[in-house]
Amino acid sequence: MEILYAYVDGGYVRNHLRQSGMPDEFDPWKIVQWQDRYLPGSTYGTVDRVFYYDALDRNASTDDATRQEAYLRRVSRLPFTRVETGYIRQTRKLVREQKAVDVQLAVDALEAALYNRARAIILVAGDGDFAPLLDAIRRAGPFVTVVAFAKSLSAELRDAADMVYELPDDFPREWLLAPTSQTIP
Repeated sequence: MEILYAYVDGGYVRNHLRQSGMPDEFDPWKIVQWQDRYLPGSTYGTVDRVFYYDALDRNASTDDATRQEAYLRRVSRLPFTRVETGYIRQTRKLVREQKAVDVQLAVDALEAALYNRARAIILVAGDGDFAPLLDAIRRAGPFVTVVAFAKSLSAELRDAADMVYELPDDFPREWLLAPTSQTIP
């Protein structure tokens, strides 16, 4: 049986949802299983585990911080799902940046590839900074599929992937995570 792992840059998806005027709490399983439902037979298997990465905003209002922590707890309770968090900090130039998220995602995905834990890896992200990661994963053996929104998918990441699935800009509401969701992959 083939093993397929998915690595989700939660901040990437949540940012797109916020920019689209939608709630930003989504079910990562529905995104990584999307291609199975709409393009059957075009993947390397079914997803076995989801690794979800996001950053906690230490300077957010108490209500926002509480809401985000509750959301991450709900995601972590989804079967076969692991949540890893970093943090957001403000630089001297007053730019807010995510820290300790992308590197952790890259380390975890590369470890899975190098130790032959997965035959294929899905990356839900759009940042071209992940292109060297995809090259390294492919050299180690696994196939790599990128799942991203077309308008925020870098050309470098598209070129580094074996396969690319573009998420619909009109994000389906059934992909959002309800407060009491008991989604089973």
